[in-house]
Amino acid sequence: MTTIPSFIKIKVLKLWILGIPRDMVAHSLGIGTGSVSRIIRDIKLYDIPDLDLLREIGKILREHGLGMNDFIDTIRMNGYLSDMGISTEQVEILLEQIHIQSYRNGEDIEKFLKCIDYL
Repeated sequence: MTTIPSFIKIKVLKLWILGIPRDMVAHSLGIGTGSVSRIIRDIKLYDIPDLDLLREIGKILREHGLGMNDFIDTIRMNGYLSDMGISTEQVEILLEQIHIQSYRNGEDIEKFLKCIDYL
């Protein structure tokens, strides 16, 4: 039995975290479903005990048409807001007000944002 190369194991992990079903992971990488299960089991056992949690997050993102980068952007944005002492609710209100004012003034939101950049 030959050892599965590390780059294949990494691809298995990435696809698994994204919520791709085991059979699809195996087929796309040209390995058996048992190999996928073994790789995931070993990663859970030795490297990432919370792998199932990460997979659930990946599934939810996928169901909403989002990817891990969207999740990372959200975490980063929450960090900015936290540093500034602003809640997401306050940002939502601000965005609604920008939209309302832009509509009332007959302005494009892009134009408004360019004005802010100018300041």
